[in-house]
Amino acid sequence: MRGETVLVDGVAVENVLVNPGEHVDETDISVPAGTEIAYTLAFPASYAGPLSDATVTVRGIECRTVGHADHLNPQAVFGSWGLDWDMTVLVERVPGDMSQQIAVYLVEVGYDDMGDPVRTRTPLFSGPAQARMDSNVGASGETTAPDGSATITETWRFVVPWQQAFSSLRPNHAEIDMGGATYDVQSITNVDMRSEFASFKAARHG
Repeated sequence: MRGETVLVDGVAVENVLVNPGEHVDETDISVPAGTEIAYTLAFPASYAGPLSDATVTVRGIECRTVGHADHLNPQAVFGSWGLDWDMTVLVERVPGDMSQQIAVYLVEVGYDDMGDPVRTRTPLFSGPAQARMDSNVGASGETTAPDGSATITETWRFVVPWQQAFSSLRPNHAEIDMGGATYDVQSITNVDMRSEFASFKAARHG
């Protein structure tokens, strides 16, 4: 079993187990009343960084830690421990972050009566979204065009409310417009697995 990569205050942490949501015991005084947990994370025993009031980006969604998280140190308590993870971290989605206006399009290519290709874009969503440049290693780089010139590629993450049309949308048939620029969609994820939010990974060229 292998976990995912999340960002803690912008720093990548690998091998973190991600479980959407959590039923919080009302008697748990470490979690503020009324908190809606977006993800329950299991951090590896090797993680030594801070997690108190930290910003954690999970599957493209910006969250923050809730309550107090600490290593259980099961090796000392039980004498042996066969797992890589020993710390549970609860995070809530950061509210008010859906501040960018974007539009998501279905892109199709057909042919006219002369046999020439005709490209059409059908709007699937238009409204507020989370948008941030991907800070993972390799998020931006250079690709070489046929003429030998280099094209800079920026990779971005967009999080939008889930739309039923996203269920059958293929990444190579989708584009996102934001601020006058167009982004080619590379992946689409139902991030919370409850059809509440979709996360797009997309690249801007030029």
